[in-house]
Amino acid sequence: MFGKTLFFRKPAVNENQDPVVTLEWGKSLVSFSPKIDIAERVKQIDVMGQIDEGKITATATISNEEITRNFNFEEDQLITEQVKHTVSSEEHAKTLAKSILLKKYENVFTGSGESIGIPDILAGTNIELKSLGEKFSKKYYVNQTNHSISSSGYKTTFNVKILPDPDEIENPEPIVEPFSSGEKETDTNEGITIDEKVTPPLDDFHPQ
Repeated sequence: MFGKTLFFRKPAVNENQDPVVTLEWGKSLVSFSPKIDIAERVKQIDVMGQIDEGKITATATISNEEITRNFNFEEDQLITEQVKHTVSSEEHAKTLAKSILLKKYENVFTGSGESIGIPDILAGTNIELKSLGEKFSKKYYVNQTNHSISSSGYKTTFNVKILPDPDEIENPEPIVEPFSSGEKETDTNEGITIDEKVTPPLDDFHPQ
């Protein structure tokens, strides 16, 4: 927000968005604490609603293999969520499925860290972290920063996350099934209702 004007922008997740800085463990990177949330292992979102033509189901599936590789999951251990939502068109349902899946994925890989003071590290930019091992040495999206100066010097603390590339979301055209005789109902649903989580068992899951 600048003055009385509020600006919105998409996260800098495009591969063409270079990191503003590279931080290396033991040098410019003082500390880093990663977090992986296994509860959000959502692979697919099915949005179900109805339009004038009939019942509609729109699907979005993430094709990024990083979620299975880093969680040590098998493909059949990932979650499919079915979501009931009011939709106005096929395109609305399609866009909604994609946006819900992207939002779910935002909190899977997060972390917090501290570096030497670098004014270029700002919320809304990308940074690269190195020398953290294969799993955590990569590009991150910065969603919060704090710059402070004290008797010990200038330091920067930050919160980061890994955002999926929207291009990695498979988002085919929705499936529309015509209503049977007398089947159509008035859709009074407001907002989002999670109808069902198809959650495979994790008996064989062993965190690394």
